[in-house]
Amino acid sequence: MPEPAPPALTPTLSRQREREQPPKREQQPGREQEAGKDKLTLTGLYNVLAALREGRALSAKEKAIHTAGLVGVLRELHDELDAAVRTAYGLPPAADTEAVLAHLVQLNAQRAQEEAAGHVRWLRPAFQNPEKSLSKQELFALDEQAPEPDLNCEKSLSQPEQTAPTPWPATLPEQVRAVAAVLAQSPAPLTLDAIAVRFKGRGAWKKSLPTLLATLEALGRAQAVAAGDQPAWRG
Repeated sequence: MPEPAPPALTPTLSRQREREQPPKREQQPGREQEAGKDKLTLTGLYNVLAALREGRALSAKEKAIHTAGLVGVLRELHDELDAAVRTAYGLPPAADTEAVLAHLVQLNAQRAQEEAAGHVRWLRPAFQNPEKSLSKQELFALDEQAPEPDLNCEKSLSQPEQTAPTPWPATLPEQVRAVAAVLAQSPAPLTLDAIAVRFKGRGAWKKSLPTLLATLEALGRAQAVAAGDQPAWRG
């Protein structure tokens, strides 16, 4: 019957083995390790690691891989990494698989509730959700500057105040900021057409207004209201 997997060497066990082995063989493991390195593969290393975790006895070939590839050290490093990840998730370092899965299910349910309420924990917001992340950064300062809208104003939505059109900004953050400023400065809700006449530019820039307004709504910087046959927004 094959021998069990060799245990990780401790200083005491190492000294004991040195005393038991004759001087001629002291360097033999080192030579075997160097000679076997060229034949190591990741698949072979992790197959041996899996055998160690299962408690299965190693074959002669697996023993050679264990020695040459320092699989005992690899196992210790993975155990340390697993413990660190569990700790980062608020679990005991020695938590078993069942406890880990139960905790992850609980976290998943918590995240689902947060996202349903509009709070998303983006890992890379500038890449995953550029419009909303950039808008939030750019519009943060507007919270203190925006005047309170006059909700009782009876001005017609179809005839906005005549103001000189502003050139349509070139970048997304500037566009979101400009639309937010228009809504914040208007005493009455504005329709899509009323917002568009406040800007001038070339190209199909008007097509981006619905997306920008939806972004502002998600950030709490705009609110859609009913205005007859047309939707309107207020800041």
